Amino acid sequence: MQPGDRIAIKASFTKKHDLPFNARGRTMSVMRIKAVGRIAGQPENGKRVAVAWDSFGKPRDLYFYTNMNTIWQVAPGKGAVPWAAKQLIAFTFEGEKQDYDRFIRGWFDLDQGSGDEPPSNLHTLAKDLYFEDDNFLREIETLIGEKKQVIFFGPPGTGKTYIARAFARQLSGAKARVTLVQFHPSYTYEDFVQGFRPRLSEGTAGFDLRNGPLVEAADRARGEPDAKHFLIVDEINRGNLSKVFGELYFLLEYREEATYLQYGGQPFSLPDNLHIIGTMNTADRSIALVDLALRRRFYFVGFDPHEEPVREVLRRFLREKAPEMAWVADFVDGANRLLKVRNAGDAAIGPSYFMRKGLDNAMAERVWRHAVRPYLNERLFGEPDALREFDELWKRRIASPSRTEDGSSRESGDSSQSEDGDED
Repeated sequence: MQPGDRIAIKASFTKKHDLPFNARGRTMSVMRIKAVGRIAGQPENGKRVAVAWDSFGKPRDLYFYTNMNTIWQVAPGKGAVPWAAKQLIAFTFEGEKQDYDRFIRGWFDLDQGSGDEPPSNLHTLAKDLYFEDDNFLREIETLIGEKKQVIFFGPPGTGKTYIARAFARQLSGAKARVTLVQFHPSYTYEDFVQGFRPRLSEGTAGFDLRNGPLVEAADRARGEPDAKHFLIVDEINRGNLSKVFGELYFLLEYREEATYLQYGGQPFSLPDNLHIIGTMNTADRSIALVDLALRRRFYFVGFDPHEEPVREVLRRFLREKAPEMAWVADFVDGANRLLKVRNAGDAAIGPSYFMRKGLDNAMAERVWRHAVRPYLNERLFGEPDALREFDELWKRRIASPSRTEDGSSRESGDSSQSEDGDED
C-alpha cells in the first residue's frame, strides 16, 4: 500500500442467518463496507498507515452480491518490479465464464434503515430469473404479506415451482425455512397434516401418531417468530383438496384462532409467519377440481407466456448464454401465437423447455422432438393438420434461424418482428 492508494474497511455479518441466499438456496458472496478513504502516509516504516477517511455524512453499508460460484485463492504475482511480486487474489468460477460487467454493476447502496440486516434483494433475484425488473416479485411479496398464501398458475414450463422456491429462499433467508411437498391423487390428510402410521417394535405391530409437513412447518415457524417460513405445495390441484386440507380451510382464513385437528388432542393454529405458495398447471384438466372455498383463501398469480415477466425470459436467457440460438425464442413466440389462435392458450409452451446450459441446434432439436412436440401432440390430439403447422414452423426456424417469416434478415436477439411480420 502506497500513499494515495484508496482503501476500504470491510465488516463481517454478526449472525450467520443474516447472510442472503441466492435462487439456488446457497449463501451469496457479500462484501459489507463500513468506511473508505485514501492512504495519506506510512508512519513507523510501513507498519501502519495514516488514512484520510471520506465523510459519508451518515452511517451506511455497501453490499456486493456476486451470486456466483466463487473460490478465493492467494497466488504469487509475477513481475519485474517488487510490488508485482506480492501475493495476489485469484478467482475461480468452477469453469464458468466470469461476468466482469456484473461485478461492476453489482454494487448498491443501502441508505435506508440501520443497515444491520441485508435487504431481501428481490432486484438481484429478478435479474437471476431473467425478468425485466423486480415489479412482479414485489407484487408477490405484497400479496403474500396480505393474504399469507398465494397460488402460481400457468402452463407447464413457465417456472412456477422454480420461482416459488427461489422467492421463498430469498425472503426466508435460509433453505431450512422452506418446506416443499407435491400433491397427487393418492395424497391424503394423514400425509399432509397428521395421522397414524404403522410401526413394528420388537415384533409387535402398532400405530404411531405422526405429524405431516404442514404441522412440522408450522412448528418450525412458531419456533422462529421473527423469521419468514414457507410451505410450497407443488401441483396443488392434483390432490383431493377438500379431503387433504380438512379443517385447514378454517385455519387459512383465521390465522389468529385455533382448532382441534382430527387426530390430535391439542388446539392447533397456523402461525402468522408461515406463508404458503401453491403451484397449479393450467394445462392439467384437474384444475376444475379447485373449489371456490379454496380460491377465496388464496391470491392467484398468473404465469402467462404471452405477458411479462414470462414473455421475454427465454429471449433474455439466450441473449446472455447462447446469442446464436435467438431463433428458438422466435419459434416459441410463433408457436404460442398459433396455440392462442386455436383457443389453446392455456397449453402455451413455457420458456424453461429450452433454458438449457450449452444449448445448440442439436440440443434444441432433441428438446423439440422429445419434449415439446409430444406435449403438442397430446394437446392437439385429433388435429393432425394443426400439428403439421407446428412441424413446418419448427423446420423453417431451424433451417433459417436469422430470418423472419417474410424472408428478411434479422440480427440475433432482435424481437422487433413477430412471426407474421407484425410488430410485437
